[in-house]
Amino acid sequence: MFRPPPLFFIQRQLSLYQELHQDSVPQWVFMMDREEMIRYLGLCNRLRWKLPDQVLTMGEANQGRGSLWDDQRTNWDLPVSKPKKPKYKS
Repeated sequence: MFRPPPLFFIQRQLSLYQELHQDSVPQWVFMMDREEMIRYLGLCNRLRWKLPDQVLTMGEANQGRGSLWDDQRTNWDLPVSKPKKPKYKS
């Protein structure tokens, strides 16, 4: 039985991504393993997610713009409320 080469699946996902977002795939995606890249791009295409051009490296989570310890307010700074207990148990 004939099975297309992996390059066919990669090119198909790349072209779908470019059609959806009118932009090329970020360079960091090409550093993934081939099978992982096909699955990841397929998921992003189905959910219509646009991938960021840059990603945080391992050390940037603790320093720099967008980190947890930055002076700017992020959605991690919101207070968390305890869940309310139900009035009636069924």
